[in-house]
Amino acid sequence: MQIGPHTLPNNLILAPMAGITDRPFRELCRQFGVGLAVSEMVASNPDLQKHRRTLLKTDYTGETGFRSVQILGTNPQQMADAALLNQQAGLSRQIRLHQSSIEQFCDDNQQSFDLIICHAVLEWAENPQSLISRLSHQLQPGGQLSLMFYNQHSLVLRNALRGNLRKVKRADWSGDGKGLTPYQPLDPEQVYVWMRDSGFEITETSGIRCFYDYLPPKVRQSYAFEDILELERNHYRQQPYIHMARYIHVLATGHK
Repeated sequence: MQIGPHTLPNNLILAPMAGITDRPFRELCRQFGVGLAVSEMVASNPDLQKHRRTLLKTDYTGETGFRSVQILGTNPQQMADAALLNQQAGLSRQIRLHQSSIEQFCDDNQQSFDLIICHAVLEWAENPQSLISRLSHQLQPGGQLSLMFYNQHSLVLRNALRGNLRKVKRADWSGDGKGLTPYQPLDPEQVYVWMRDSGFEITETSGIRCFYDYLPPKVRQSYAFEDILELERNHYRQQPYIHMARYIHVLATGHK
């Protein structure tokens, strides 16, 4: 995969996952063939920058290949301070920070990109179909979109397994804003239609956490992480397991 002047060894991208994509996990995934590994979200809050967990997230000692960092923040001043830290680290030419809604960014942006990574955003958008169309216009001809979104089917299955049959019957999957369940968990088949209608050619779909979230804590603790990872790797590109996963990851090519 070509991203501007940089050539990745393949089109396999490790999505950023809070509490999961630390340095050992990124290195393990690289050993299994990932071309680009994205870090966990690194908080721009200065009160957290020296926290042990934040320091672990920014530990890239001995990492090979390209490094991709995801920065999290809602405070404009803190994001500006994060930009200054990037400048002091000599990264100002490689990283630029914008603080706005993704819809506003698409409206204001005058550039086009070889690769757009849009992970865990679509399900929070007011109009996800419109956002997909806007993203298609942000790409260079033949550019790549890496899209990951919260899968509605996983909520159905998880609630059924927990005995929440009334909730399944109501089919009301919108989050209440208090937790991490988004406002609009999405039906993957509907998302695929929106993407094709916007001119995208879907090249690959994968399930992120096809089994892990359904395993009881005792089962997780009784197996080595490598065993659970192997289970995921053996099924994450096969149906029906893709549409069982907590998140769906789609790689697509834009207009040529």
